[in-house]
Amino acid sequence: MNVFTLNMVMNAYVQLGKLENAIQVFDEIQGMGINPVVSSYNTLITAYINQGLLTTAINLKITMEKNGISPNAITYNTIIHGFCKEGKLHDAFKDFHEMKRENVNPNIVTYNTLITACSQAG
Repeated sequence: MNVFTLNMVMNAYVQLGKLENAIQVFDEIQGMGINPVVSSYNTLITAYINQGLLTTAINLKITMEKNGISPNAITYNTIIHGFCKEGKLHDAFKDFHEMKRENVNPNIVTYNTLITACSQAG
C-alpha cells in the first residue's frame, strides 16, 4: 500500500464520521515508515475542525511543519474556517497574513470564508 491509497481510506473514515479510525490509519502510515504528505495532514485537520477541535487541528499543522511538510491553501483555508466558526476573526486574519507571508496564494475559498465571517460578525 502507498500513502495515497491510505489517504483514501483515511478520508472515507472522516466522511463516515469515524475520526478515531482515521487517526489510526494516519498512525499506521507513520508506523509503516511512510511519510505522510500534505493531503494526509489536511484530511485530519479537516476532521478536527469539523468536530470543533480547533486547537488539535492547529497542533497538527505545527507538527506537519516540524516534519518538513509545508501547509498549502487547503491547510490554511481549513484552519481559517475553524477560527471563523469560533468567531475568532482576529486569529483567522493572522493565519491569512501568515498564508501570504509563506507565499501560499489565497483563493476564492479563502476570501469567501473571510467575507462570510465578517458579514456574520456585523
